[in-house]
This record gives sequence, structure tokens and C-alpha cells, in this order.
Amino acid sequence: MVVEQYENLQVDGDHIIRRIFTKGESIELDWHRDRKDRTVYVISGVDWELQMDNELPKKLEQGKEYYIEKNTFHRVFSGKDDLLIRIEEE
Repeated sequence: MVVEQYENLQVDGDHIIRRIFTKGESIELDWHRDRKDRTVYVISGVDWELQMDNELPKKLEQGKEYYIEKNTFHRVFSGKDDLLIRIEEE
């Protein structure tokens, strides 16, 4: 059985509203790379962290933007509730 890690709530051109599910405890989600540059805007979510390749995890803060260059390995660590983000692809 495959457990989904996220769902896209809205897709509008190069903008995506995505909910990433918490697992009830802090876990690391899979390392991955995106095909396009992305700016991620945090709408809501408590105690989530973003880790870029060769860096320590950084806390994601509501209302802030984070730039992720295409083909850069990164992952997130789940927080206390679901993470809601807006993704803008370039």
C-alpha cells in the first residue's frame, strides 16, 4: 500500500497550492529534485523544516518564501500539523 505524502489542492498554470501531510511525528520525507526552479511560500504549518543538499535543516516559517533551484536535492521534515504551501515554478 502506497501512502501519499501530499496532495495538490489547486493547480493554476505555474502556481500550485499543496498540502503535505504530517505523519504525527517528525519524520524526514524523501530526498528529491524538482525539474524547475521553485519559490515556495508557506501558508501554514508548525515546526516543519527544509533541508537543502549539504546544509543543515532550517525551520520553515509561515508567511516566508523559500527559493529552490532546479535539480537541487532537498527534503522536508514533518511538523505538528499539515504543511500548506504555494509553489510558483519558473
